[in-house]
Amino acid sequence: MSTQFPTPAELRALGLEGSTLEGTAFLPWPEDAAGRGAGRPVAAVGLAALLSGASVPQFAVVGLPFAPGTGVQLDVAANRIVRIRVPEGQAMDVLTTGGSGTWGQPPGEPSTTYVDLAQSGPVALTLPGDEILVLRATDSGLAIEDRTPAVLSEAWLRGRLDSWLVAEMRSQLARADTWGRAAALGAYTRLALDTREARRVAQELVTGGATGPSTVRRWALTLSAEHLGELVDQASARVASMEATVAQLGERMAPREEAWVGELAALFLEREAVEGVSMVLHEAGADSRLREALDALDQKAEALIDSIPVVLRIDDEHLRRAAGTDPTAWWARLLEWERP
Repeated sequence: MSTQFPTPAELRALGLEGSTLEGTAFLPWPEDAAGRGAGRPVAAVGLAALLSGASVPQFAVVGLPFAPGTGVQLDVAANRIVRIRVPEGQAMDVLTTGGSGTWGQPPGEPSTTYVDLAQSGPVALTLPGDEILVLRATDSGLAIEDRTPAVLSEAWLRGRLDSWLVAEMRSQLARADTWGRAAALGAYTRLALDTREARRVAQELVTGGATGPSTVRRWALTLSAEHLGELVDQASARVASMEATVAQLGERMAPREEAWVGELAALFLEREAVEGVSMVLHEAGADSRLREALDALDQKAEALIDSIPVVLRIDDEHLRRAAGTDPTAWWARLLEWERP
């Protein structure tokens, strides 16, 4: 068995390619006799028996070398099985290179997870508080890495966001270009539900970074002048297209026609997408030209919304979340109205 920490290929399989190594720890395996006590010797108990609840052995308690404030307890056994216990009511995400059959939870114990490291290969644990640890069994003990995932990596997405937003961000990232990544981060900033990470980012945006660099800012500052210019050009082109749409909708005011309302809804979604990208550009100090164009667009669009002679309701999850972040945004205002 390898005595090294996870290889680049294994980190890639765990969604941790490009992650930052924050610290390492090594814990020797306990002797078989360490499991004596109320249960059977721990080395004689396999994963299947643990998951069925048929046996409750004694583990060697080793604690957690990193993130002590999470309340997570790590215990190890001589047969390479580890037990991770999180505080009641909290969750932990597990990803292994060996498949789902190498770990599990016993019935009625959602706060306890067993992992058979002899079969699983390296394991990534996303703990409460978004701490990510990578565990790997070696011949002489348990190797642990504390890692900060690269922004927008699979590991960064896991455990931080609600399923709707993860799917939305993945759809943006599927573009595999700078715009897709910027749009995904914009959605993360504006459309996240009330998670710990979302609250932190919101606070940083309000305070101008007083609590430290935000996730968006850290990524934005890695962009080259060329990539920033591309984002500004693409966003400006979208603003010009939206201005044309606003003019067309105003000239052909038909709010009782489904097609007209559909164009209006598409305009709202496009404006929200560009707002997200503009926040990324703002963090890089490159949004002045775009902001001028957006201000001009917003004046025309608000006049259009105010001129609609009937009440409308456009129901969309993007806009519902946008209204929660920015209730004064004209593109989210119609969520408060009802169709007659």
